[in-house]
Amino acid sequence: MIEPGCRMVPTRTPISTSTFLATVIGNCLEFFDFGVYAYFAVMIGKVFFPVGSATGQLLLSFAAFGVGFVMRPLGAVILGAYADRAGRRAALTATILLMAIGTGIIAVTPSYASIGLAAPIAIVIARLLQGFSAGGEVGVATSYLVEVAAPGKRGLFGSLQSATQGIAAIGGASLGYGLARVLSDEALTQWGWRIPFALGLVIAPVGLVIRKQLPETMDEHAAKRSSVAVIRELLHARYARAVVLGMVGIIGPTVSTYVLGHYITSYAMTVLGMPTSTSMLVSIVSGVAVSFAALFGGWASDRVGRRALIILPRLALLLAVVPVFTAIVTARTPFALIAGISGLMVLHGASAAVLIVALPESFPRKVRSLGVAFVYAVSVSIFGGSASAIATWLVAATHSPMAPAWYLVATNAISLTALWFLHLPKPHESID
Repeated sequence: MIEPGCRMVPTRTPISTSTFLATVIGNCLEFFDFGVYAYFAVMIGKVFFPVGSATGQLLLSFAAFGVGFVMRPLGAVILGAYADRAGRRAALTATILLMAIGTGIIAVTPSYASIGLAAPIAIVIARLLQGFSAGGEVGVATSYLVEVAAPGKRGLFGSLQSATQGIAAIGGASLGYGLARVLSDEALTQWGWRIPFALGLVIAPVGLVIRKQLPETMDEHAAKRSSVAVIRELLHARYARAVVLGMVGIIGPTVSTYVLGHYITSYAMTVLGMPTSTSMLVSIVSGVAVSFAALFGGWASDRVGRRALIILPRLALLLAVVPVFTAIVTARTPFALIAGISGLMVLHGASAAVLIVALPESFPRKVRSLGVAFVYAVSVSIFGGSASAIATWLVAATHSPMAPAWYLVATNAISLTALWFLHLPKPHESID
C-alpha cells in the first residue's frame, strides 16, 4: 500500500515528553467527553426521555448516544482530509474544541420537565458535535503517534490510542462510582450525572493549549493543495483493499468496546439487578485491564509482528465470551461480573490496540489521517453507535441475558475473517 518514491519528512528524532503528553492527554480528554454519556445513560434517559417504561427510556437514551456516531464519517472525511492537507496539529486542535462545545451543551441543558422537547433536541445536537469531533480524532491522533515513533516502536506508540481510551473509561467510570457512593439515586438522577460533563468542559482548555504546541509531522511539499484532492486520492483503487478489509475488521472490536466497555454498566443495573456503584466499578476495572493489555499488545507486536497479536487474542475472546457470560448470569455476583468482563477486555484490548496501529501502517502519509479516520469512523458509526441499543433490544426481545454474548460472537467472527487477509507491514519496515 505504500507508494515508492513518495517524498516525506523523516520522523526519526525521539519524541519529546511534551509531545507525548500533548497527544496522550488530548486523546484521553476526547474519549472521556464522548464516552462518559454511556455510563450515565440510565439517568439521562430519565431526565431527557421520560417515556412510560424504563426500557423505553434507556433505548431512547442509547439512541441519542448513537446519534453521535452518525456524524463520525462526515467528521472523518472533513477533519481527516484537513489533517492531510493542513497538518496534524491543526486538525487535533479542532477536534478537541468541537468536543468541548458538545460536552458543554450536555452539561447545562435543562431537563425535559423544564423546557420540554427542546431538551432532547439539545442533547441530540450535542451528540452530533461530539460525533463529528470523534470522527476525526482517531485517524489523526493515531497517525500522529505512528509517525513520531521510530521503526520498531510504532506498535508501542500507536497502542497509546487504545490505552488512553481505557484511561478515559477509568476516569468516567470512577466518577460514576464515586458519585453513586456519595449521592442518593434521586440526587444522581437530578443533578449528579452532570458533574462529569462539567469537569470535561473545564479541563478541555488544557488539552487545547497543549495541542497547539505539537510539532508537525506533515510534509508541506507532499501534502495536497485541497481537501477534495486528498479525498480523490483515497478513492483510488490502490487503497480499496485496505479500506474494505479495515472496515470489516473493525466491526468485532467496535462492538466489543461498546458492549463490554460501555453497555455493561447498564446491563449490570437493568438485567443483573446490581447497584449503580457495582455497575460503575466493573467499568473501572475493565478500563484498567484494557489499558495495560493495549500497551502490552503494542509492545509485543513490535517483537513478534502484528498478525499474531491481532488474530490470537481476538480468537480467544470469540471462544470465551459465551462461557464467561454464562458464568456471570449464573452467579450474578460482583466478583463474577468484574472478573469475567475484565478477562474479556484483556483479550480485546491487546488485539484492538495492534489493529489500530496496523491501519495507519496501511496508508501512505499523504492520505493516512483520512484513510484511518474514514475506515474507523464508518464501522464505528454503524456498529459502535448501535451496539448498546441493539444489545438492549436483544435482551428485551429474546428475554435472554445471554443475547449480548451471541452478538459479540457473531460480529467478532466476521471481523476475524477480514483481519486474516489484511496487509500488515513488518514492525521495522518503513511506512514513509
